[in-house]
Amino acid sequence: KTVSHIQEFLFTIIHNFYHSTDADTVINSTLSMVGNFMDADRTYLFETQKGLFSNTYEWCSSKVKPQITQRQHMALEPLTISKITNGLFIVDDVSKLEESERKIVEPQGIKAMMIHPLLEGKNIIGFIGCDDCSGIRTWQPEEIQLLQIIARVIMRVLLQKRAEASAHEYQIIMQTILDTMKSLIYVADF
Repeated sequence: KTVSHIQEFLFTIIHNFYHSTDADTVINSTLSMVGNFMDADRTYLFETQKGLFSNTYEWCSSKVKPQITQRQHMALEPLTISKITNGLFIVDDVSKLEESERKIVEPQGIKAMMIHPLLEGKNIIGFIGCDDCSGIRTWQPEEIQLLQIIARVIMRVLLQKRAEASAHEYQIIMQTILDTMKSLIYVADF
């Protein structure tokens, strides 16, 4: 892949994010585009809630079985979390992983993987990754850089999505309080 192909691809991704009003759709389409562009077998996004990791978005090639329903509310071992939060976690051959980690990835058919953390300050809010289930794979520098850029873009979308959800929850709480009060209240500026 030439530099111009990568630039054109990134322009398309960023254009889609900028012009979309539906975060879920644009994240799913981005994972699909990244998987196809990198010739990966699976691309995915895990998010944290209450200390547990859940696969919230996933794209799979036709030769790979989706794992999204089996990968919900998972506790990751501290060693695995530290590997992810220290930056890119790249494995060209999963057979070289520790046994506890192989128990997670080998049943999924993963032979090589690349994971990038999604950090808010020092807190991990998730990670994005690519798997190759066809065989051992050396991830190319441009693929690594591409995943880093995509991770930054998706991170911004997730933070905005969380902020909107939080604002919506606050609005519902305030509406409930105002609706249940037995006095006349005039709100000049919510």
